[in-house]
Amino acid sequence: VLWPMGGGYPGRFTRDRARLDYRSINVPGDLDPATLLASPLAPLALWSPKPPPDAAERVADRIAATSSPEEQLVLVELGMLVGGPLAVQVLEAMRRRGMNDVLEQTESGREIARKNREQGRELGFEEGYVYAMRDLLQATYGDIDDLDALAQRLAHSDNRGNIARIVAGATLAELRD
Repeated sequence: VLWPMGGGYPGRFTRDRARLDYRSINVPGDLDPATLLASPLAPLALWSPKPPPDAAERVADRIAATSSPEEQLVLVELGMLVGGPLAVQVLEAMRRRGMNDVLEQTESGREIARKNREQGRELGFEEGYVYAMRDLLQATYGDIDDLDALAQRLAHSDNRGNIARIVAGATLAELRD
């Protein structure tokens, strides 16, 4: 039995005259994150008390390299169980790899879509430009005070030209002018 947060113990499960003796593995204490990241169970490395800084990227790489769609779905869900910033980083890494089709099939992906619909954020074509511009600005410049307003202005003025400027290394001051 794997205990992602630790605290597990060996034991015996009995039900309907069936008995199963099990051994416990406490993920944070018993398993090395580097070893996990190199294994088919890479998402378990996210539970480590000190995962490597590139853990989310490596987990997304491992999921992308998995050939079985069913295994990909299980690995995505396993990665989302960690929650918090690491789960968000895995989602972002998977989106950058063009794995939205896999994400949409997971419970986590459906939950995100449901929340977006409830918040009225189901994107039309033009709104999609703003959303993409916001993601690009945030990935390039981090969390900036006027992120939403700047994304809206840049997406509506010359979306393709502004994307090219950002990719070419324009400064925030240049984009704001």
